[in-house]
Amino acid sequence: MAETDQNLTARMVSIYDLRRVLLPLMDGIPGAEDDLMDLWKMGAPDPSPSARPCRMGFCEHEIMWGQRCGKWGCAREKRVLLPAQFAVWWNALAKRQGLELTAAQALGKRKNGHH
Repeated sequence: MAETDQNLTARMVSIYDLRRVLLPLMDGIPGAEDDLMDLWKMGAPDPSPSARPCRMGFCEHEIMWGQRCGKWGCAREKRVLLPAQFAVWWNALAKRQGLELTAAQALGKRKNGHH
């Protein structure tokens, strides 16, 4: 199901936000997690202080939440998810998985604009 970037809006997300929502839908697709990471890294980093990665050797996420960041990097780091690139990635994944969700629906946004 083709979807253009007009149906999506750019949003700031961490790789962990994306993985939490999309990992169940990527089940069994070789390379899908790595492709998602590459897609996420295309986006510009969020410049706000709360979204900056922790300093090396000092995990602020662990101090605040009692949980160390995982292998995907700092949980505080957020980037812009680029709508057009995400739609292309999603449409290819949805086709392979036989999913009927649009890219916007996969991210949790329904067609009527509500979450």
